[in-house]
Amino acid sequence: MAEDEALGSPVLDSEADVPAGTTSVPGAELPSPPVAGTASAAESDPEQKPEAKYEWLSMTPDQAWFQAKQTNREAQYVLGMCYMHGVGQALSLKNAAIWFGKAAAGSHPPAQFQMALLWLTGRGVPRKDEDEASRWMEKAAKAGNPDALYNMGVMALYGRGVAESIEVAMHHFQAAAEAGSREAQFHLGATF
Repeated sequence: MAEDEALGSPVLDSEADVPAGTTSVPGAELPSPPVAGTASAAESDPEQKPEAKYEWLSMTPDQAWFQAKQTNREAQYVLGMCYMHGVGQALSLKNAAIWFGKAAAGSHPPAQFQMALLWLTGRGVPRKDEDEASRWMEKAAKAGNPDALYNMGVMALYGRGVAESIEVAMHHFQAAAEAGSREAQFHLGATF
């Protein structure tokens, strides 16, 4: 492990591949929900500007950088996404985790969800840690993030980072479905 001198945060020595589309608990046999704030269907249109592909890109990467330094949580999240996808910044899951961590610590639900995914996969963070992942996932779920609610259901269904419980899983799937998660709606429909 090395220190990122510019930010003073612990980072890994090696870079892992981007968790493209990884949104549910690894190893789970359920459909993966879309990550709030990742590339949209516009990604298939080569005529669009790269920035137009990303619904989470609410400001330019340069604006995100300067506003993130001023503790703007949304800017910190956007900067994390820029690092995660290599938009306006060099691709770096280590730096993505640093900026997501700052935004997540400031109660930014999409950043909390992204931190949970990084901890679930062990990418950009010191190690894979389901307990740490469930801590961040639960915070995002309590804030009503549909993807986090769905993934809390998956985690409870399989006992990944939380106690295994079908009742708790169904509770999370129901809440996610009510919050608009199509994956949770499908899962509940397939269950009954």
